Amino acid sequence: MKIKKIYIFIALIIVSLLLFGCTANEQEVFPIEEDVSEPEVITPDELPEPEEAAFEEEEETPTVSRLTISAEEELVSPVRALYEAYFDGETPVFVDVDPDIIATASTPYTGGRPIIEATFLPGSVLVPVRESDDVSNFIDFSLSPEGQEILIGAGELPATITITDQAGNEIEFPQPVQRVISAFGPATSIVYSINAQNRLVAASFTGAGDPQGAAVMERIDPRFPNLVADDFFSRQNFNIEEAALLDPDLIIGSARSAWLDVVDQLGINVFLMDAETPQEIQELYC
Repeated sequence: MKIKKIYIFIALIIVSLLLFGCTANEQEVFPIEEDVSEPEVITPDELPEPEEAAFEEEEETPTVSRLTISAEEELVSPVRALYEAYFDGETPVFVDVDPDIIATASTPYTGGRPIIEATFLPGSVLVPVRESDDVSNFIDFSLSPEGQEILIGAGELPATITITDQAGNEIEFPQPVQRVISAFGPATSIVYSINAQNRLVAASFTGAGDPQGAAVMERIDPRFPNLVADDFFSRQNFNIEEAALLDPDLIIGSARSAWLDVVDQLGINVFLMDAETPQEIQELYC
């Protein structure tokens, strides 16, 4: 009986050892929980505002007008058109006092020595108050063919004009006239007197045939050696072939020229004048 109890006791010890060994080798395992929740959706309105790059905005430098102008009300628009065409990107400043240029009505002719004014519109002139390159260059542009084209485009000048010459011929001129042949010495002098010599492409010159006269003319106009053409164009002669090469818009001649019938072949406007006496010259200007 004792032996049986001993066996039972030994058996319990063995079972206990076995159970202890299994428990010691067993590792505790923690289950991994899966995130089965739906992802958070962010709408565009909820997106954070992007950070603006830090920079300093460049301030636009206001354009400063080079000239100040005093103009009568009806002349403001044409003067502005000329100014903006010449000084690209600038706007004129109109003032009532202390201007650089005055745009006003021309001075009525009252006899005596004529005053040649900077007439940019019929009856209207530009008067420089201060001397500067900008002032003189702007006035020159306003009187030039390019300036006339601006005024024609703005509706301030007609595209054609009709005048009667001193021979009684009524002539329609497309504007602006840019290339002129003067076949009459006194006519050439008048072209110079109104500062339109830059439109001459050839001319007859009175008193410029001798070296002294030629030297004086070259001081007045450096283009003189290329313009003088008395051998081709004068009151007695007119070279049709040379004239065709020069492609003039206008021919000025004497009403007593010997070539009037011949020049009709060119189909170019011819303005005739009798400017050989003081009275005839006065009639021409008036």
